[in-house]
Amino acid sequence: MPTTTALGGSRPAAGVAALRSLLPASSIVADPEVLVGRSRDASSMPAEGADVVVLIPASTAKVSTVVRVARDHGLSVVAQGALTGLAGGANAVEGAGMLNLSRMNAVLRVERSTRSPSPSTPDPAKPSEGRHPPKR
Repeated sequence: MPTTTALGGSRPAAGVAALRSLLPASSIVADPEVLVGRSRDASSMPAEGADVVVLIPASTAKVSTVVRVARDHGLSVVAQGALTGLAGGANAVEGAGMLNLSRMNAVLRVERSTRSPSPSTPDPAKPSEGRHPPKR
């Protein structure tokens, strides 16, 4: 079963409109053919409904914004990676926004105290960022 936020997705159109005003066009996809292709992972479980939009944020800050705005507008969110899962956890639910995290593909630093990675996308202005382990 997909992991969604408990938002009661009754107002997806308002949520999508709000997200369109905050994210670049390249970060929001509503093409029906793309939506079908992103509606389920590699499991044999079918999607539980039709998603309304694929959201592709390019930073941790944008992920936070997407989740906050979706919550405020009652838009359910299903987090997705490469759709290789076999449990159905990334499958669409009716009226959901699919939060595609594929751009979050680098570990920029590791918090020493917790040994936790801080994922994000590399900054093109900093060629070495995201390509080397942190210095000790």
